[in-house]
Amino acid sequence: MSKQKKTAPPEPPTPPGIRDRVLRLDRVRGRDLAPNPKNFRTHPEAQRKAMQVVLAEVGFAGAALARETADGLALLDGHLRAELSPDQEIPVLVLDVTADEGDKILASFDAITGMAEEDQKKRRALLRELRELGGGGLEFKELLCSWDDGIEDITPPEVAGEDFETDDGEDEDGLDLLFKAPFVWFGGKARVAKAVWKRFGDVPSYVEPFFGSGACLLNRPPPIPM
Repeated sequence: MSKQKKTAPPEPPTPPGIRDRVLRLDRVRGRDLAPNPKNFRTHPEAQRKAMQVVLAEVGFAGAALARETADGLALLDGHLRAELSPDQEIPVLVLDVTADEGDKILASFDAITGMAEEDQKKRRALLRELRELGGGGLEFKELLCSWDDGIEDITPPEVAGEDFETDDGEDEDGLDLLFKAPFVWFGGKARVAKAVWKRFGDVPSYVEPFFGSGACLLNRPPPIPM
């Protein structure tokens, strides 16, 4: 009596590969890229200044996204870079997508990026390393200081002064302040408010010509009683 051969179970179907929709990398002047009329993102002044500082410090390190239309290249991502560099060529990934697919990218590209979570410990370590490396522009260092949402002190020594010290008794936001600034301000001095007042000492009067976020004014130490 012959034995029946056992057959192996059928292999599961191979999922289709992810399509590569990138046609090419072009370099196009910002003014020659058509803004997407469906773009719903706005760029406040603080973001524009931050982008200008990073571009000046590092340069273009990423590409805008665009699709080909009868009228030329239409942006899907990278509107701010194009606005800030109207006469300069910027890197652009030209995609082979339909108008409907372009809308899907417009709706989801930044939204998915925003879903990422942060490892605060690694972020603090990175920012601390950037400070210790030295070099670079002061505006970039001040930009890092303005992102003061719980990051350990990264105040550039040339901003804070060599005698700046970080207290151990920091509040939940990582800063030992009398009052937190009411809003985020590019180049805000929340990180250096204590150093500023340490340098000023106990002054009889104080005028704030450039209020900014109000960090220095709000964190003036109580006057010493006469």
